[in-house]
Amino acid sequence: MRFKVRGIYSTALTVLLCRKGFGVCCPSEKMAERMRSSCPAGGYSGGDVGGPPDISIFDYEGREGDYGRDAVMVYGEWDAVEEVAGELVALGAAVLRGDVGANSVYLAEVVPGSDGRLLDLGGGLRGTVEDGNLREGMPVIVSVERVVPGGGFSLVRGVRLAGKYAYLTGDGRVTISSRICDDSRRIELLNLGNALKREGWGIRWRSSAEGAEVGELIADVEGLSRKRNALLREGSFAKPPALLDKGMGVAKAFFPYGAKGRLDGMRGEMIPTISGHHFYKSTGALSQAVDLAEQELGGGAGRDTLELRLREEYEGLLPREGEEIRMEHVKLDGRVIRLRPGTVLEGGERYRVRREFSGGGVYDALGVPKEEGDYGIAEFERFGETITTSYYDVDGRLKGTYININTPVEVLPGRARYVDLEVDVVQLPGSPKRVVDRELLERAHDRRVIGDGLYRRALELAAALSSDK
Repeated sequence: MRFKVRGIYSTALTVLLCRKGFGVCCPSEKMAERMRSSCPAGGYSGGDVGGPPDISIFDYEGREGDYGRDAVMVYGEWDAVEEVAGELVALGAAVLRGDVGANSVYLAEVVPGSDGRLLDLGGGLRGTVEDGNLREGMPVIVSVERVVPGGGFSLVRGVRLAGKYAYLTGDGRVTISSRICDDSRRIELLNLGNALKREGWGIRWRSSAEGAEVGELIADVEGLSRKRNALLREGSFAKPPALLDKGMGVAKAFFPYGAKGRLDGMRGEMIPTISGHHFYKSTGALSQAVDLAEQELGGGAGRDTLELRLREEYEGLLPREGEEIRMEHVKLDGRVIRLRPGTVLEGGERYRVRREFSGGGVYDALGVPKEEGDYGIAEFERFGETITTSYYDVDGRLKGTYININTPVEVLPGRARYVDLEVDVVQLPGSPKRVVDRELLERAHDRRVIGDGLYRRALELAAALSSDK
């Protein structure tokens, strides 16, 4: 199977996937040069295997602050996506698969009592589409325009299909992937698309179209056109709700600190790589410093000196005593929960953060009411695997303690980020410690969101912390 990859993890993922027998296609100029100059024994020096990719991997581009530069999206043939997802889980990533395929096509039915907005897709799936002409019980063909595992999906009316080089859309326009940057090629694709498209549908050229022959592009679009007509005929006879075409598989992989470190090692097999490369790159503030250090490393400069310099630059960016820090709590279902900001009481290798609360509700798992004037003191080490929060009332009396078990805490400029591993340890004053939410961890492991390594580590920590008096 062939893959295309872009983004800050591209070199490491190229090493990983080529090692597993995948072939790289459509490499960037920089990646092609790296493969040409790398050691043949690495198994990734054969260069571009040609042809369109079976899977494409890109940095995740969600709304600002969602995942920073910690995640990638994987699109393509379902079996290939699942194979790559399995490799990333084994690496230590947290991986969510899409419940629906990108560009999947459904014969949906308008749900009674929804004012024509809610559609039943079958299999327990429901979605919405903006169209004032839909009536209760009416069958309608819709396509999944965008899907983010853990973040839902969006629908459009009509048939939208994915080919090797193009998408068939229903908007009547010809558009081109922003990843195709050559102006002359964009003009060629625009002219070809206008010549090929028919009334009622449009074409969006995928990035894989950049190096394809004209005959390949024409054949791809004509094949999509025939498939569209066949689906429309099938939809006219099928009983809603029904899946007409499963589209492309989709997965989203989040790389915690440990996974980033393993990716560092893989990247280092191809080119000189500083320890912490992917972590520093993910901060968004140290990319140029990393590039400079690795250029010097390749020129023979001492690794220890360069890594010390980078570490000092990184530490200079971190929240200090008296400054505000946001806690970004990444859940295994894909949500990013931004906890109430706190004030740094102590920083450096070990952090103490004070967070204040309003009244109302109860503290999770402790069952203790939240009251006006309550505050919490969160304590954690940089790259530590737990966050211990002690909750106090307005008079400073301890109300309970919550020990969150997580991937190593990555402290970044103005914020701290980690993946919550669901299982936790809690304690009320005068009572023994107890483990909570183990079933949520087990569910994530059963669904292959996380692998055996993270699963066992979380259980080990829970057992040790709950027995610690």
